[in-house]
Amino acid sequence: MTRERSRAPNVLRPLTVLSLFLGAAIAPTRMVAQPVMPGTAADREEVRRAVLDYVEGFYEGDSAKLARSIRPEVYKYGFWKARDSTRYAGEHMTWPEFFSYARGVKQNNRQAPATAPKRVELFEVQSQTAAAKVTAFWGTDYLLLGKYDGKWMISSVMWQGPLPRPAPTGGAGGSGDGESRNLEDGHSERASASRGISGRPDRGTIGRDA
Repeated sequence: MTRERSRAPNVLRPLTVLSLFLGAAIAPTRMVAQPVMPGTAADREEVRRAVLDYVEGFYEGDSAKLARSIRPEVYKYGFWKARDSTRYAGEHMTWPEFFSYARGVKQNNRQAPATAPKRVELFEVQSQTAAAKVTAFWGTDYLLLGKYDGKWMISSVMWQGPLPRPAPTGGAGGSGDGESRNLEDGHSERASASRGISGRPDRGTIGRDA
């Protein structure tokens, strides 16, 4: 019995050493997993301004706002449903097409009305990266931004449209709903036209630039 008790510490010692080693190895991993530095109030305001420049650039046909808020290597992809369809189709929009769309809006004087939705939500703003959501007349956009040489710019966009339709109320409400639908049709049509695709039969005519 005495001999068995004397061996017990020798068996446990390697396990104790192994536990200490694993604890030391895991500790740095826990430190790395800590959240990075959050953005300042100024960062949040600059991110909000970049997102507003993005949506206002499309609404107003303002190429300057698009140029200062969006990276040339931006990746934008969206899913939309045509007026009489129940299925979504996907579309990729390139950097040059942003400006082609804006020119079409301005040349044809088809700016969005002041009542068009323009809601910005900031999900998270860190010191170098941020995520935001914007609700516009064409649908919902999710944006990723980075701080490039001290300037916040959009590098990635995923969107889906159209927005859910409110129940028809008749009267003036019906007219507003039609206006919103025409805006959505115009947005998708002008985006398609910038790729050389025009006159889609499932689109409204407001977006067909002359």
